[in-house]
Amino acid sequence: MQTLPEQTLHNKMLITQAINYRKMGYSEVKINHESYIQGRPAKVGSFTPDLSAVYDDQTTLCEVVTHDLLNDTQRIERWRTFGRSGYEFHMIIPKSTLNEVKEFTKTNGINVSKFWYSRNC
Repeated sequence: MQTLPEQTLHNKMLITQAINYRKMGYSEVKINHESYIQGRPAKVGSFTPDLSAVYDDQTTLCEVVTHDLLNDTQRIERWRTFGRSGYEFHMIIPKSTLNEVKEFTKTNGINVSKFWYSRNC
């Protein structure tokens, strides 16, 4: 469960990453939010990623990871599923937690294709 400041940070990072993917040439950018006009990402197993996008016919799944989510044991299976899905799996995180999240994913057997970090967080 995220605190209000963490949820606000999560939403800011999610929107920023969607914009960044578009700038980098990704298409079909979708966000897991009911009011997003482009629609939600497709489920992978029983989980819906925070964001999905396509680049060179390769689907990318992206999860926003704030510090509070590292204590959410339900997220581990979600992230493992995305990491084993055959899709690119990215995480965007606050820069201050980069090393902690990398160690967390390694320890918990979560395969991440690329880590993005927000300099402003």
